[in-house]
Amino acid sequence: MNAYYFIADHNILNIDEHTDAVLAKYGDAADRLYLLLVEYPDEEKAAEACARFREKYAPELNPLDPFVRLEDGSWFSTWKQGKKLGAVFNGNTREKTEELLKMSKQVDE
Repeated sequence: MNAYYFIADHNILNIDEHTDAVLAKYGDAADRLYLLLVEYPDEEKAAEACARFREKYAPELNPLDPFVRLEDGSWFSTWKQGKKLGAVFNGNTREKTEELLKMSKQVDE
């Protein structure tokens, strides 16, 4: 996954051979967002991965506001529902990040 969008130098999402994941690019090169969707074998593994991911990738993320502007100026957000986790990376604006996050939740329903 890091070949397409660098997240970390170790497996902070706990992805293994029992985990389905997809990374998709949205927008042109100048305005590109990345959407990650992961499905874990069970809710416990998803919860563990979500907690670790938030702690290591965006510890400044506020539970009351799922959007955060990172050090590089890009917007990031993540969600977990049941045994699924979604994340949006590299947003130029909060609005675009929010739009893709909402779309990812609808696809999941």
